[in-house]
Amino acid sequence: MQIKHYFFFLILLGLVSCSEKYKLEVDTFSEMDGEFIGTNVLSFDLKATTREEAIKEAKSTCHMLFIMYESAHKSGSYASQPTAATIYNKDRDIVEYIDLDSEDIKPTREVVIDSAKIEILKSRFEFKKDEFSTTGATWIRPKSAPKYINRNGIFCYFKKAENEIGDLRLQIQYHADNWLFIKKYGFSIDGDAYEFTPKKVETDSGYGGKIWEWVDIPVTNQNLKNIVNALSKAKTVKIKFYGTQYYDVRTVTSKEIQSIFDTIELYKAMGGEFEI
Repeated sequence: MQIKHYFFFLILLGLVSCSEKYKLEVDTFSEMDGEFIGTNVLSFDLKATTREEAIKEAKSTCHMLFIMYESAHKSGSYASQPTAATIYNKDRDIVEYIDLDSEDIKPTREVVIDSAKIEILKSRFEFKKDEFSTTGATWIRPKSAPKYINRNGIFCYFKKAENEIGDLRLQIQYHADNWLFIKKYGFSIDGDAYEFTPKKVETDSGYGGKIWEWVDIPVTNQNLKNIVNALSKAKTVKIKFYGTQYYDVRTVTSKEIQSIFDTIELYKAMGGEFEI
């Protein structure tokens, strides 16, 4: 009887040792507040013992990673977007490349296009196609926005590719005789105070000793969404540029306010999501 149990144990051991082990590795693009941080590789030991089960489990894992990314991205917190996924066996042979664009992996939302509103608004914008983009990207920005970086201005813009629309972006430009080395932006919008501190403000200088400082940031976290939404509906706006030692204040024009409103309206009409 004991001999039978012993042989039965050996058979089970043989089956376990012969079963395949699979690993999923997912390349990711990491960001914080919509700003690039770096790349990373996430590794998962799959429970599956067959190739078919491994593919199914890997797809489910990738789907959950996309859901987690979308949630983190919308809140402006640390987010990792899957960019590639590969299943390996225990010998590090490639078993399968996972198609991350397939409908059963990448979450989709219903996109509503308002063609009538697009027709009304499009004459107020420039549509500049990126000739080097492999996804047919077009940058859309208001005609009233400064054409050069060495001008004062505030505006929103966005990118539209073949199958998706990018984040709404906010650009603020400061042009003057003396450096501020801006650290923070404050707003007085119809008497209500707002502020945000970017991770980085770009700087440059040119002919005649003029300087310019600017920030170009995706409107992804809730604070920035609140600011941009308030700007788009405002009657009076002042912006305060906080430097390392000094500050400057300027009034946002009604033309700039209207431009931000129009950009949000066009963004939503073309399928963009802007929820407050």
